[in-house]
Amino acid sequence: AKSLRRSAVVLGLKMTFYINLEEYVGLFSHDTGIRVEIHYPGVKQFPEQMGLTVKPGTLATLGVRQKKITRKSSPYGDCITEWPSAISTDENTLYTYTYIHCAEYCVQKAMIDDCGCVDTLLIPDQTLCSVLDTEQEACRQSIYTNYENGSL
Repeated sequence: AKSLRRSAVVLGLKMTFYINLEEYVGLFSHDTGIRVEIHYPGVKQFPEQMGLTVKPGTLATLGVRQKKITRKSSPYGDCITEWPSAISTDENTLYTYTYIHCAEYCVQKAMIDDCGCVDTLLIPDQTLCSVLDTEQEACRQSIYTNYENGSL
């Protein structure tokens, strides 16, 4: 395996994006720009939770340092090292288990059970919640409140 001995802006990945502000829809977010997330290969991306927003007309330079965290299972915590066979993820991709993926799966599963819909495409073949349906929206907000309070 190769290791990087030098770091500099000129040695990294450069990308330029055209953001068509005329097509921006403010219903879903108050931010304009792109979300950027850097993650390990094989790990499900969650730009809403783990990403950075880069505003139009700005330059962003991101530095990355690799750090591996190994979490202990019971009796020290509730972490597991792989997906149980009962948990279905994308049909064609087997993602590496991560805490954020597990937490998001639990939120979406609770949403299916209580609201009859999901608000992400994490679990295939489910009905998406409508932000215009006041009952579904209240249920969704209740699920997120329970999650944030640790009572989900």
